[in-house]
Amino acid sequence: MSKCMNGVRALSATALVLWATFSTAHERAVEPARLENAAEVAALISFPETAKHGDVVIIRCGTSVSRRGDILPVVYTNSEDATIFKPYEDEAEKALDKLRVLPARRDGLRVAVWLNFSIVFDNTQGMRQVKIVPNLQYDVKRYGEQYLDPQRIAHRTFPRECSKRPPVWTLAKTDAKGDALSASLIQGAAGKRCERALIELLLSSTFIPAQHDGKAVDGTYVEAWYSTP
Repeated sequence: MSKCMNGVRALSATALVLWATFSTAHERAVEPARLENAAEVAALISFPETAKHGDVVIIRCGTSVSRRGDILPVVYTNSEDATIFKPYEDEAEKALDKLRVLPARRDGLRVAVWLNFSIVFDNTQGMRQVKIVPNLQYDVKRYGEQYLDPQRIAHRTFPRECSKRPPVWTLAKTDAKGDALSASLIQGAAGKRCERALIELLLSSTFIPAQHDGKAVDGTYVEAWYSTP
């Protein structure tokens, strides 16, 4: 009986080790792209002369990240209240070319992704502070300011059904596995064919899941689609 029980314990221990190894490998199979020098770049960004005490202004940005880590950052301009946001957007754009990004990986291979981040101008604590955070602020209350937004693996191109249109904003809810659970248009005018194409693209895309405390979690992914000339 004793030898039998020892055998069972040994088998259980082996299974536990194998499970732990598989679990660790699974967790490491996906690595999101990361802003490498966010604090350094934030220190280069100045407040505009129009800044008022007590204001917190959030400028949302995004960038494609190639497999080599090359980036093409953009500011998601806010045309609804340009008198407030435009000066902040101008200051943000001056420093975006200084950003460095570590590329994303999936199953050990580098992959191209779309990465979102925000530049936060905080003028509420008696001192002006600029921060760059790796999200668009949609899930801040849930996860905290430093969680990482989901990142879409960029293997799908802009739908031809959406050419020659103004910017269209889409939103997708993603799970901890990197799958899109739902997708919708949240801003901008698009015809039915364009809307269907964008939603189909998002639902069939693979995402690097949102990250919180080093673990994959469900999250909110937003992307602005700009027409090609």
